[in-house]
Amino acid sequence: MWWSAFIFAVLVIGCSSHQDAGAEPGPTPPPTCPDGFRVDGTLCSPAVPGECPAGTASFIGDERCAEVGAKSCADGFERDASGVGCAAPPSPPCDVTSRSDITSGACRPIGDCDAPFPPAAATMFVDASLPLAAVDATHKRGFNEAVAAAPAGSVIAVAEGTYGAHVTIDKPLTIIGRCAAKVVFDKSETTTSDAAFRVRGTSDVSLSGFTVRGHQNPITLVGSASATVNDVIVDGPVGAGFFVERSRLTARRVKVIAPHALSGGEQGFGVAAGVGSSVTLDEADLVGGAVGVYAASEGTLVTMRRSHVGGQVATTKASRGAGAYAADNAKIVIERSLLGDLEGDAAATATSSGTVELEGCIVRNVKRRDTLAYGHGVLAFAGGHVVVRSSTIANAESVSAEAKGAGSTLVVEDTSTRGPAATAPAIFRASFLEDAGSGMGILLHGGRGGRSSPLVREWSLGRCHGGQWQRAHER
Repeated sequence: MWWSAFIFAVLVIGCSSHQDAGAEPGPTPPPTCPDGFRVDGTLCSPAVPGECPAGTASFIGDERCAEVGAKSCADGFERDASGVGCAAPPSPPCDVTSRSDITSGACRPIGDCDAPFPPAAATMFVDASLPLAAVDATHKRGFNEAVAAAPAGSVIAVAEGTYGAHVTIDKPLTIIGRCAAKVVFDKSETTTSDAAFRVRGTSDVSLSGFTVRGHQNPITLVGSASATVNDVIVDGPVGAGFFVERSRLTARRVKVIAPHALSGGEQGFGVAAGVGSSVTLDEADLVGGAVGVYAASEGTLVTMRRSHVGGQVATTKASRGAGAYAADNAKIVIERSLLGDLEGDAAATATSSGTVELEGCIVRNVKRRDTLAYGHGVLAFAGGHVVVRSSTIANAESVSAEAKGAGSTLVVEDTSTRGPAATAPAIFRASFLEDAGSGMGILLHGGRGGRSSPLVREWSLGRCHGGQWQRAHER
């Protein structure tokens, strides 16, 4: 251990003598201590105070208790009762038609069912209860028929009801439902399970005020499309709730519930973006599935703010569970958001030159999933990059932050980690963190990490010997 070598050197210097061999030895002079150390008998000890309050720490050479970790909390978050890091306000489970507001802990309705309807700008009207005699060029009973008949630039108002939807939108359109609780596009109303809304090669498309239930990749953007989606619920999609390829999506106050994997066990994503896409999510609620946000391929960027991602569960070794997952040079930036309450590899995972950046976030309650997933706070592996700034990682069952494998990097700045207590001995092997649950703060395993003003409390020091973790010291 490096500090053992340093103490040994000090002892040799302190015990040396310049007197003749046969002379009576005089008193041993005190050691000369380097900056940041003070004389302690015949040794040099770090010049630090005994204990600092929670959320502060002292460093060698400075006896003050300085603030460390997350120095301030994002809007809506508050200082944790322990004094270490931030916490989100308590929130009850939300029903299908409401989303979790992380700034207040309340469940907010998705859209306003009491707002005036139809909007004054509407030029096409859809109503499942419309009498046949009232059907004309601008009033339809079927949604697909209305989209086909609407000229470019039309505003389609959809009244309360349950409809079938299987449309390709290749012209500018605005589609406004009464509200997400009262307008439902259900797969059972169609003869196909393919996307309900496929936006292709066009811009100026706006979707709002409805629920889409079932369907494979129910809201899909391809071919350099651009769309805005507001106040929409995607319930039980197959594959991904939002599937974006070579396109641009801006989504506000949307909710994706329990996405299912494809028949081969792949996907189960809330949002999937790739091939140079750009996705912006604001006040989103991504619940369940295997991964909340997935991004892959060069030039793909997902930016998420003031959002909640949670409830993801690892299902197979190919779908190991994560709140956010970036791969193959894609980037995910998450600000002022809450991730956690999941069973997976990590709340945020990056691999293969993918990058995940967290700022002003709370990561909490990440658990292992049998032998399928690690239960880390954040994880960079196989060349992935994770950056965590001004955030809190609380109660990751295994390791709060890990960099693993050649080329992986982990940067943690002004960030606090809390708990949990150790639940089992840790066994480390070259390729798999087996039976983790050690409650460790940061683990570097063949990767590269950087940190600024770290605070590690309640730590343990040990070694791996014969495949077993042996605890040597703790504080």
